[in-house]
Amino acid sequence: VNQTAAAGFCGNVACIVDASCYNVAAANPAKDAVAKMEWIAGAFIYTCTGGLLADNNPTQNNFFLTANHCVSKSNTAKNVQFYWRFRTSTCNGTCPSNSGWPYKTTGSTVKKTGRAGDFTLLQLNSNPPAGSVFLGWTNAPVAFTNGANLYRISNPQFGPQVYSQHDVDTGAVTC
Repeated sequence: VNQTAAAGFCGNVACIVDASCYNVAAANPAKDAVAKMEWIAGAFIYTCTGGLLADNNPTQNNFFLTANHCVSKSNTAKNVQFYWRFRTSTCNGTCPSNSGWPYKTTGSTVKKTGRAGDFTLLQLNSNPPAGSVFLGWTNAPVAFTNGANLYRISNPQFGPQVYSQHDVDTGAVTC
């Protein structure tokens, strides 16, 4: 049986929700820290999402965290295009287009990457747009903090920002 999921905004499945529809104080700053990434490798165009990270340097080093399965090689990182604040202007509004997007930078350098933990730390070749937010970070484990709020802002399938919120449930069965 071939079942097709109901279409949601901008061609996503219905369970994917537009980040512009949610005004959550704890998560709103992340909307200005997250960027959609795109790059060409061979005959294909790839996409992923990542976010700016704060560091101990008061001038900021423009560190950007993404996944190792996205980018792990310097020859790829140097050609990544970052589309900042790539989202709809209103809840379920018109889908944005890459063409003429005003908040775009290109290029980065791999500073550290690892398959274990699936991470890549990039350093941007240019400053992010004015008004961008640097996300705080901690190495404190949250996986065993029952009830901890987790927020996610991402750009799936080349599209605008989407949102989800979950709470840690230490009683849930692990996968």
